[in-house]
Amino acid sequence: MFLRRGLSALIAVSILALHTVGALAYTAAITVKGQGTDTMDIQKQDDFVYTESFENHDDTEHRMRVNIDYNWRFMQKDVAGAEAKGFNDSSWRLLNLPHDWSIEGEYDQANSTGGACGFLPAGIGWYRKTLVIPAEYRDGKQVSLYFDGVFCNSTVYVDGEKVGESFYGWLSFSCDITAQVQGKESVEIAVRVDNSIQPSARWYTGSGIYSHVWLISTDDVHVAENGTYVITPAAGIKQAPDGTVKIETVVDNDGAADSSIKVRSSIINKKNGQLVAQIISEAVT
Repeated sequence: MFLRRGLSALIAVSILALHTVGALAYTAAITVKGQGTDTMDIQKQDDFVYTESFENHDDTEHRMRVNIDYNWRFMQKDVAGAEAKGFNDSSWRLLNLPHDWSIEGEYDQANSTGGACGFLPAGIGWYRKTLVIPAEYRDGKQVSLYFDGVFCNSTVYVDGEKVGESFYGWLSFSCDITAQVQGKESVEIAVRVDNSIQPSARWYTGSGIYSHVWLISTDDVHVAENGTYVITPAAGIKQAPDGTVKIETVVDNDGAADSSIKVRSSIINKKNGQLVAQIISEAVT
């Protein structure tokens, strides 16, 4: 495939036959990381894992995913200028994520959250973190922050510059910080979380960065965020005796140059590392 810079492409509709039919019964999210293999959240089918890698590239890792839940500073109020680089947050509380400031508060019928959210406090809070980024994670890479969950309205800054926002607390989201980290040994991340509009739901929501945060580093050519789709067109032994799996992959090229690649999709037995099925995409223009 000849993938032009700045473009995405749906690479492969791959049909892989799994002859061990019983493995198709169960699915769960996992992460696979290996030499020359793209790292991503994928489907686990019993003892089998699904991986992807690029043909015609070297054996370095194409995606690195690092948890950054530790050592955040927090303040439970709106603070003017807290997004700025060099802001003094030394008096703020030090904590690890995930964090919910509502459940830490006092139950009070005067709180605007109402009975659905347990009469707990909501409001506005700020999180800050100084993040050291090794050169191999940033220089010549595409770098992003991935938030598994923030409730509710959130705005993300890096070194004082707004890099993203989300207005729905039930969705994960990412922020591209490639430009902000190039050539820097560290950056300051600030996240403003606004859950002041109440009542916000018919059930308990909590407030804050209630799930994990990740630093993701990829090559210019990489599998797109949430760009892998693994489908079993017919479920069950009677409908699909050969255990057919359909795979679709979206690849992005965020670099300055065109790139010629193919995608190799593999299903591997987790217990013994044995290759169960593999297919390499056709060339696509």
